[in-house]
Amino acid sequence: MIKLEKPSKEYFKQIIELKQNFFSNNELRIQGSGSLDRYDDLNEWLLSISDIEQGKNKNVVQTTYYLILEDNQVVGTICIRHYLTEELKEFGGHIGYSIKPSARRKGCAKEALRRSEEHTS
Repeated sequence: MIKLEKPSKEYFKQIIELKQNFFSNNELRIQGSGSLDRYDDLNEWLLSISDIEQGKNKNVVQTTYYLILEDNQVVGTICIRHYLTEELKEFGGHIGYSIKPSARRKGCAKEALRRSEEHTS
């Protein structure tokens, strides 16, 4: 079962494993994660995405971030952008997401996209 959960310290171990899964497959960018791939300190990452969600970071459009869980295991990330810039209209859109390589082709992304609709109404 797929569900979306807000990132929190509770998931730090799984988030580290998620990053390692991407990096070990030579994927250095994790879409829809609020630049998780650039943070070694997950507390700093949580603060950064919190600032973005609250509209405090004027360099990034206001965005809400979720972890994608399959059977309570983190398999990816998804974000919902509250509005679009001209650049995001061309490349990006309202939703960004990534599924870790080891969890792909199982329908996780499709279900996560469906679940994201529940968070935009």
